[in-house]
Amino acid sequence: MSLPYHAGAGAYRVGMTQGAMTAMTSSSGVGRVRADRPFDDVDSVSGRTLQPFSEASHARADNLLVKAARALARGDADRATRYVDRAVALPFDPHEQAMPAALSAHLQLFCRVCDALEMSAPGDSAWLQAALDVLSAADDLARFDLRDVLEVIDQDYPISRDERRRLRAASAGIPPRARLEDLVDLPADELRAHVVATVAAGNAYEAALEAYALV
Repeated sequence: MSLPYHAGAGAYRVGMTQGAMTAMTSSSGVGRVRADRPFDDVDSVSGRTLQPFSEASHARADNLLVKAARALARGDADRATRYVDRAVALPFDPHEQAMPAALSAHLQLFCRVCDALEMSAPGDSAWLQAALDVLSAADDLARFDLRDVLEVIDQDYPISRDERRRLRAASAGIPPRARLEDLVDLPADELRAHVVATVAAGNAYEAALEAYALV
């Protein structure tokens, strides 16, 4: 399956912060932006100062949520919640303007769906059917984030017309909500619930893929 956008989108991977991805994909406009922003050099120095903190924080969140996913897969919800609590306790990242746990949970789900899409043979829409299966069965918190993942794919990936139609039809019934990584003012218990639901949705997606022999 030849997907010309995937070379860029494939870089949107767990462990790579959103700021790094933005810098990678927008380098052609750097000169113009600098000409329009006299304080851009100051902003860049600030960003470089914050970036090591950002990368370390998101790496910790990634590691904790991978462990949480494994614990959930073993049926150990208590251990999974403890891992999520540690991720949720990580401080707000001013470089990415997001809570590390929220951004990492979203990226991990995004990467699972995109990896399945990229592995698909021409005409094989099992990657989408697995997502729609999860979308119909997951709780509301997870459905919001999976819908957000599918909307990015709809906008940025050259999927087939039928896949686009099915994706949009399934997403249409889910009410609008800010993206998980943008919900920066959530109390810790609410953020925990969102992250646990998104991690569980990722596991459910992997299970659905196994049913369609995509992993």
